[in-house]
Amino acid sequence: MRLQYAGCKIIFFDAGVYYITETLTIPAGTRLVGEAWTVIIGGGKAFSKQSDPTVMVRVGEPGSVGTVEITDIIFSTRGPGVSCPIVSVSR
Repeated sequence: MRLQYAGCKIIFFDAGVYYITETLTIPAGTRLVGEAWTVIIGGGKAFSKQSDPTVMVRVGEPGSVGTVEITDIIFSTRGPGVSCPIVSVSR
């Protein structure tokens, strides 16, 4: 997700499972809405380094100001060896 969506009224995810292989950043001022419990699954090399974990979902950028609303979305991981913080909030 790119910063171009910051401040949008709603970003809607259709029902389904979305597989991500790098950090998903949700910009401040965003309303993220899933349909029928949308699932976002993180997996792959970026999330498998136990010595250097990569966050799966980052809410906001450092120094950003605003609120984020996340509704009807499940965050999960896939595969053996997945070692990552699921959600991180920037301050």
